[in-house]
Amino acid sequence: MIPTFPPFLHTVRAALCAGLLWAGTPVHAADYTIGRLLSIAEQSSPVLAAARAEARAVRAGILTAQTLPNPTLQVGPSWLRARTTGASGGSGLSMAVTQRIERPDLRQARIQTAALAAQSGDLNVVITENSLFAEIKTRFYNVLRQQEAVQAASEDLALTEQIRERTAVRVRTGEGARFDLIRAEAEAANAAKALERARARLEQARALLREVVGESLPPDFTLSQDFYRSLPTADYGELLTSLSVDNPVLQRAVTEVERARRQVDVEQRQVMPGVEVYVGRDRDPELSTTRMGLSLTIPLTDRRAGPIEEARRLVERNEALLEQQRLALRQQFEAVWREYGSARAAVLALENGIIDKARSALTIAESAYRFGERGILEFLDAQRQFRLVRNELIEARFETYAAKAELERLSAREIRGE
Repeated sequence: MIPTFPPFLHTVRAALCAGLLWAGTPVHAADYTIGRLLSIAEQSSPVLAAARAEARAVRAGILTAQTLPNPTLQVGPSWLRARTTGASGGSGLSMAVTQRIERPDLRQARIQTAALAAQSGDLNVVITENSLFAEIKTRFYNVLRQQEAVQAASEDLALTEQIRERTAVRVRTGEGARFDLIRAEAEAANAAKALERARARLEQARALLREVVGESLPPDFTLSQDFYRSLPTADYGELLTSLSVDNPVLQRAVTEVERARRQVDVEQRQVMPGVEVYVGRDRDPELSTTRMGLSLTIPLTDRRAGPIEEARRLVERNEALLEQQRLALRQQFEAVWREYGSARAAVLALENGIIDKARSALTIAESAYRFGERGILEFLDAQRQFRLVRNELIEARFETYAAKAELERLSAREIRGE
């Protein structure tokens, strides 16, 4: 239900809606819905592009973990000098190839650790997307809120101008006091300043929305959405369950715990190193010798106690961070849910009686002032009361939409929808 002024101002509102509010907006500007803005941001947002590039870089770690070690080639000349009679001297050549053979279980553990790191990177992309989409929705509704504020301020200015003109006529005919005209002029001046401030806030809101969507959104965009449509609904139980199961922040924390555990396994398996196989050939003026063998490092003094202990402490740290994240998200969810319920209750209360009473009071005050039964002070006071209630309704509706967007971000439900 859109709040309106008394009947004699319907023509003023129609004129404002037709041209005053968006006199400078090009008629060819396209209308953008939330879904369209989210699609644009998904394709062109530099924030998302950076997160995806980082995820691809982390995923390349799987290739690193899968790569087999390169063989080592050793080649060197030798010089032989005869020290006894009959012995041959001259030059020779030595060649050897060494290949490190990794243990399959160690290599597999390293690959699994890298895969978990890649999974954590993918979840970071999802987190970035959810945060960006929730921010776009909030700023989208902020633009709608500021548009309503500009229209309301325009109507206030039109009303105060009519009051000032009517009061000026009454003062000239001797039916009103000069003081009434001074008050009416002051109200008109304040209304004009309020309109300028509202317009400035609207331009700022539009710039902030374009900032998060990207440069693909033209500066002269217009939004397609009814600010006074039915309020969004939310189910506490479903959202709470989704928070525990689908929240990507929690999923990433769980992945980091498992990744740390895998790293402990990697460090423990590295205590017993891999085997190096070598093949060599030595040639001198008289003989050609072939050598083959194995090389194994014996873990006597270094059993990787330090790296293993570091990995275990990292597991404890990640487990503590996981529990902290669960608690923080639950508390944040409860706080946002209370904000959503409070804002929604305020909207329902305002639309189901309060705004109607304020409008009726303004209509009565306007009629009484027109027939000289009440002074201008009573009329202005009724107008201010209606303005206050109307502005509270605009704010409460915006807070409801913003809280719903945050609930969607936390629960990862319907974040891509409108």
